[in-house]
Amino acid sequence: MTSGAAGNKRGFSLLELIVVLALIGIVGLMAGFGIQQMVSGFIFTKSVSDNAGKGKLGLLRLSLEMRRIEKATSGTAHAITFNAVHYDVVTNKWGTKPYTISWDGAAGGSVLLNSDLLIAKVKNFTLQYYSVYNGAAATTWNSSSRLIGIALTLADTAQTDSTFTTRITPRNL
Repeated sequence: MTSGAAGNKRGFSLLELIVVLALIGIVGLMAGFGIQQMVSGFIFTKSVSDNAGKGKLGLLRLSLEMRRIEKATSGTAHAITFNAVHYDVVTNKWGTKPYTISWDGAAGGSVLLNSDLLIAKVKNFTLQYYSVYNGAAATTWNSSSRLIGIALTLADTAQTDSTFTTRITPRNL
């Protein structure tokens, strides 16, 4: 503020106003960068969390279907065909029904149960078959197979891949 001898003038000079505006601009710019970093971190965390939930749900659905296997007729690294215990609500009876879990092999494809969608946007889906828990893995089903290993890789919008694995022991083999 200036006060001169010529009079009692009060107020801010133009230079003081410019300095204050420049300081406010610098503080605002730093705050904007901080907010932008927080928002980016939130979006990344949400994307990874959504992908983890999707992978966990996908493995749970696959586990539930494969635990009901009564007889597997064929199995490869990307598909398995089997008969499973099934309750028919129309006839009110238990029986067996054929199922196929498959992946088309294309990144971004889907894992299907017959023609129903189980998991979408799959980057990789691999099945392995074991005769004993710590035994060697095979890429095809054979009559001595007792365990099924699943590896599921999902890509999310944050450009990070998440891989989920499990081993399933069908109850009725």
